[in-house]
Amino acid sequence: MDKKILAIFMIFLLLTTCFISIGAIASEKQVSKKLINKPSDGKINSFLDSLKEKEIINSDVIKRVKKIINSNVYDGEIIPGTFIFDPCNSINIEGIGSVEYDGALGYLCLDEGTASLDNTFFRKYIKDVICAICIFEDFDGEIIGDSEEGSPLEVSGQSGWFCLVEYSCLLEIYIDETFHQGDDIPVITTNIKITGEVEITETLFSVYRSVLLSSIKVYEKEIQETWKIPADGTKTWYWDQKDQNGKQVSKGDYTIAGEFTINGRVHPISMSFEIKKKGKNKLDIQTLLIQILNGIFKPAVFSFIEFGFVK
Repeated sequence: MDKKILAIFMIFLLLTTCFISIGAIASEKQVSKKLINKPSDGKINSFLDSLKEKEIINSDVIKRVKKIINSNVYDGEIIPGTFIFDPCNSINIEGIGSVEYDGALGYLCLDEGTASLDNTFFRKYIKDVICAICIFEDFDGEIIGDSEEGSPLEVSGQSGWFCLVEYSCLLEIYIDETFHQGDDIPVITTNIKITGEVEITETLFSVYRSVLLSSIKVYEKEIQETWKIPADGTKTWYWDQKDQNGKQVSKGDYTIAGEFTINGRVHPISMSFEIKKKGKNKLDIQTLLIQILNGIFKPAVFSFIEFGFVK
C-alpha cells in the first residue's frame, strides 16, 4: 500500500512541476514581450484612429501611414520619409488635399502641391504618385481648406511641433514581424498600382537598430540595377542579418527602410520587425517534456499494473 501511495505522489509531483515550468515559461515570455520598446508614437496613432472613425481620411491611407509612423523613432537617426520639426517656425503649404485643426491637434493630407517647412525643407507632391500626411500641434497662423478630400488648401504660419510623413502611392514593402538570429530576412517590394509597370532605377536599403527611443543605422546596401515590377508584382531583397562589418547583429527591434528612385523622385518606405534569440520553439519544449514524462511515468504505469490499478 505504501508503494501505491508513493507512486501516485511521484506522478502528482512530477505533473505539478511540469505545469509550473510551462506556466513559468509562458509568464516569462509575456513579461519580456511587455518590455519590448516598440518605436511608435501613441498620440499620432490615436489621432489617426479618430480621423478614420470620422471617415475624414481613407482607411487604406490611414493603415499605410500608421505602418510608416510605427517604423520610425524621433531621436537618433530619423528613418527616411519622416520629418520632425520641434518647433516649426515657418509653414507654407498649398495644393490639393484636406486639412482640419481643433485648436490643439491638426492633420493635413497633401495629395498634390508643395510644402515648405522651417526654411530648411521643400518638397513637391504628385497626386497618385507620392503624397504626404502631416500632424501638428500648437499652430498659429492661417488655414484655408476643409476636411473633404481633394479640396484646395493653403496653410501658413508656425507650429510648436510638426511631423510630415511621406507615403508612396506606387509601392509598398512587406516584412514578417519576427525572425530568429541568423535567418535571412526577405524584404518584399510590391507594385500597388492597379495597372502599369513601375520602373525603379536605383534602390537603397538601410537597416536601423532601435535602442530605447533612438535608432542607429547598422547596415546599408545600394542596388543600382533597374527593377521593373509589373502591376501587383513583387521584387524581393534579402538581408542576412549582418552589420556593415559583416558581423551578426544582436537580438532586438529593427527597421528596414527602402528608398526607391522612380522618375527621379525618391519614394521612402519603411517597416519594423523584431529579431529574437535563436532557441527552441514552443513545440520543441512540449516534445521534450513529453519525452521526459514518458521516460519517468512508464515505470510508474508498470507499478500501477503491478498494484492492480490498470488491468
